[in-house]
Amino acid sequence: MVTIRVFGVVVRKKPKLREPLAGGEPKPALYRKAYFGEWVETPVYRREDLPRGFRADGPAVIEERHSVTVVPPRWRVEVGKMGVLELRRI
Repeated sequence: MVTIRVFGVVVRKKPKLREPLAGGEPKPALYRKAYFGEWVETPVYRREDLPRGFRADGPAVIEERHSVTVVPPRWRVEVGKMGVLELRRI
């Protein structure tokens, strides 16, 4: 034999996506100095604490388990449908 090929199919459950709850005004988990041309005291939020409709002007940092979102000065972040972070220049 030269080649053996095996194919398999696994049935998996679809993940349930939940929209974040609305309301509430989360406070930063901590403040940290971040460099944006100069060192700036920057609020750090935990992503799981941000409700739908949350809005903050940069600079800000949003931390989650596997990534970090940096919101530079003169930008705004808003939590949209399904928890999507929408960044816009202001």
